[in-house]
Amino acid sequence: MPRLADVIVASALVVAVVIAAIAVGKVRRINCRFRVLDEIAGVADSGLPLDEALDAIAGILVPELGDFCTIDVLEGARIRRAAVRVAGPDAAAVEAGLLARKPALQERMATAAAEAC
Repeated sequence: MPRLADVIVASALVVAVVIAAIAVGKVRRINCRFRVLDEIAGVADSGLPLDEALDAIAGILVPELGDFCTIDVLEGARIRRAAVRVAGPDAAAVEAGLLARKPALQERMATAAAEAC
C-alpha cells in the first residue's frame, strides 16, 4: 500500500501538470490574439483601398476568431456592407446571402444619428 506522503506528492504533481497545461493554453490564446492584431495592423498600414483592406481583415478574423464576419461602413447617413467572410461548407452561398442582405439596424442608427446633428 502506498504511503500517504507518496500519494500527496503524486497528487501535487498531477495538479502542477494541470495548472501548467492551463497556463500554456492561455498563453497560446493570448499569443494568437496578438498575432491576429499584428496581421490586422499590417493590413491597415498597407495602403490598400478601403474595401480590399476590409476584405483582408475579414479574412484574418475568419476562421481564426469566428465562423463569419460582416463589416459595414458608414457613409454619410447610409450603411454599406463592405466585406463578408464565412467559414464552412456552404461559405459561398452564405456570403452571397449576407452581401445581399441590407444592414437594417445599422441603417436606422445611422439615419437617427444624422438627423440628430
